[in-house]
Amino acid sequence: MGPLSGKRGVLFDLDMTLVDSSEAITATLNAVAAELGLRGVGREEVVPLIGMPLEESMRELWGFCDGGMLSLYRRLFWEHEGSLLRTMDGAEEVLEGLRGMGFLLGVLSNRKDVGLVLEHLGILGYFDGFWGMLDVPEPKPSPRALEHALTALGLSREEALFVGDSMIDARCARGAGVDFLGVATGAFGVSDFEREGFRAVPGLKDLLELSGR
Repeated sequence: MGPLSGKRGVLFDLDMTLVDSSEAITATLNAVAAELGLRGVGREEVVPLIGMPLEESMRELWGFCDGGMLSLYRRLFWEHEGSLLRTMDGAEEVLEGLRGMGFLLGVLSNRKDVGLVLEHLGILGYFDGFWGMLDVPEPKPSPRALEHALTALGLSREEALFVGDSMIDARCARGAGVDFLGVATGAFGVSDFEREGFRAVPGLKDLLELSGR
């Protein structure tokens, strides 16, 4: 039975699921580091942190985070990150296909600027709703984030599939009782998800191939 069997809606994580933001986030973090005299960071350090709230990522990288660092990151966002963001390979094809099949579509992210990113990349119109960390009671991996989005879309947990690239996404789905499909486009491979008991595919395009429609 395919992951979309019996479903009415599909929710996606944003960073490294629909959007390749690895180079963009790395560049913006390094711009922050340069202004504040902190050590530079590499993409290999950043990718495993994508999906965490920004504050947590900064603490992991530099051992601390304050409001000034967050404000600086957001000020530099479009100068560095915005110009480097791109949709994941096959993302628009998948969204177009799911739309054509009649699925409700949503985005659930730990970002605060989800709508800006979707609009910037020209994919905002595919979605029936989107939620960032300020729009939900608690950010992922709390199941309350996903439960909030499901309620807004009018979906039961049985009617939804959550697609993401990280264990944060997977644990959020498991806690909410929602089926999860991992995509190996971030820091975790298919085998990493499978070891934790989650179904996974190499990339987004595989979702359409498994649709059975």
